[in-house]
Amino acid sequence: MRLISVFLPIVLLGSDPWPQWRGPARDGFASAFSAPASWPKTLALQWKIDAGEGYSSPVVSENLVCLHSRRGDEEVVSCHDRASGRLVWTDRYISPFQGNRYATQMSRGPYATPLIAAGRLFTVGVNAVVSAYDLSSGKIAWRRQPAQTPSTGQLFCGTAVSPLFDDGRLFVYWGDDLQGGEVLALDPATGKTQWSWKGEGPGYGSLVPASIGGSKQIIAFSDRTLFALSPGDGRLLWKTPFPDEWHENSVTPVVAGDLVIVSGARANTHAFRVQRASSGWQAEKIWTSTDAPMYMSTPLVDGKYLYGLSSRNKGQLFCLEIATGRTVWLSEGRVAEHASLVAAGPDVLVMAADGRAWPFKRTAGHYLPGPTYELAAAAVYAHPALAGKQIFVKDTNSLKAYTLP
Repeated sequence: MRLISVFLPIVLLGSDPWPQWRGPARDGFASAFSAPASWPKTLALQWKIDAGEGYSSPVVSENLVCLHSRRGDEEVVSCHDRASGRLVWTDRYISPFQGNRYATQMSRGPYATPLIAAGRLFTVGVNAVVSAYDLSSGKIAWRRQPAQTPSTGQLFCGTAVSPLFDDGRLFVYWGDDLQGGEVLALDPATGKTQWSWKGEGPGYGSLVPASIGGSKQIIAFSDRTLFALSPGDGRLLWKTPFPDEWHENSVTPVVAGDLVIVSGARANTHAFRVQRASSGWQAEKIWTSTDAPMYMSTPLVDGKYLYGLSSRNKGQLFCLEIATGRTVWLSEGRVAEHASLVAAGPDVLVMAADGRAWPFKRTAGHYLPGPTYELAAAAVYAHPALAGKQIFVKDTNSLKAYTLP
């Protein structure tokens, strides 16, 4: 069932969007955010709305903020006026979900972050229902899903790979650890398959576009391997094992030049050098960090340095030297159970699962935190979105918009 609200006047805020997982370039850098020279003591709450459950992050266009969430057995897609939070349009569809028996404390999804591209909003539900909407009106253009609904009968906890738009194609990765997985390149206008690659079931980290050695690649993280496909035809370029006993490959890979960096709570953090050899593409492990294993937090690549949240010591921020994996600094322990990191001007903004947020300086010298803000009373597992002077925070129950002075 699709419900369209009465259209409301929309204020054009004049900033570039936050259109997808981890922002404009899918790298955690808030290039459309007016970062302050110095952070204020408090952030002003601009508006708050009831948002339903799920870990899907908000996405932002010039005038809308859009969200994918759950209410009972329905998944709900909604877009709101950025300035006021007022509903512009909404759609909902039946998608009951039975979570994994080992993850009873988790939300029932959705987990994947929507995507704004080519005048449309694309969503991927916890059951791998892929939908395409006209962004301005909410009219549905097409919807499709795999022939078999992903199973949570083994260790899989639900579809979490966020969709990717690159070179005019929409990329999705669906499946599970029982039936295997499939990466698809879809025509964004029609949803028709242009190519597909079948292999291992997906992990939870999202697809990442890269250009390595003059070759465009789509980097993907399965439940047991790290691999890359050619975006033009789906050809497998390279693959390297990355097993996890619980199939919890949940950190999105990050790319620094010809290095691809991945991590797991039980596997530590590794950098693979990807290069072309006479026999084809190869991924060679060049360093491992035991100081900075990551669980669900994706790190930031910042020039020569990598910033992230280690699962060691109950949550410990770190800075590593990318070329060598050398630990540059570590914060004290117990800073956050889980956190999302966003590069905002000269700082990194940390959004912790307990609702606290704070900036620290992007410096290789030492950990230098700024003021702490209490932005949510409920758990925050969704990545924040930063655009203009606004910070959008999705917690267990609500979506809030905060503003800088």
